[in-house]
Amino acid sequence: MLKETIYVAKGMLYIFGILFAFIFVCASILLVIVQQRDFSFQLHGHPFETIEIDFKSGYPNLGGPVFDPESEFGFFEKLGYRLALSKFPDAQSCIVTDEQNTPKMNWPDIRSAKQLEVCLFNVASAQNNRENALAWFQTAGMYASVYDVLYKRDAYFETDTLRRYLVIRAPEMAEAHPNIFFIDRVLPPRRNVYLDFDIDGRVKYIQQFVSML
Repeated sequence: MLKETIYVAKGMLYIFGILFAFIFVCASILLVIVQQRDFSFQLHGHPFETIEIDFKSGYPNLGGPVFDPESEFGFFEKLGYRLALSKFPDAQSCIVTDEQNTPKMNWPDIRSAKQLEVCLFNVASAQNNRENALAWFQTAGMYASVYDVLYKRDAYFETDTLRRYLVIRAPEMAEAHPNIFFIDRVLPPRRNVYLDFDIDGRVKYIQQFVSML
């Protein structure tokens, strides 16, 4: 019995070793391919470079610009946003029209949270201010609302900070791709994206929040 157990354990270690080696080789190949590709034409001058993205907290002052060398975003986080920008470089690439020629979000092609953030940013930025962006998303049949929040100076904010939010609820992405977001069919979440506009009408902050409540 002991010999059989040792034999099974060795077999499992052998299988896990092969699997680990395979994953390591694939990751190495991906790294080489990505490093050899030039993404500068997709990023240079794109306003998405400078916005802050809250990637780890519900508190609205953590995170920062994705592509800043000092940011806490890891390699694969940055890669995800680079690929999303490559696929959706502008507002037009994120939009389709229905039978009535009404602009809609291109849900069949938006397949990840990062692609959602990039497209909502592109479309909202193209409207030039928060009120126009609100009207666009509502016309497109999406749930959208606006509200302002004043955060007082504390450990997170050096000064009193006003957030001018446009909040967009986006269940359509999961509905368009049930095989990718299959868990959403069991526990339907509320996927909200917060866009903060400055006084000049430019988006300067994004936070995506998913709640099961």
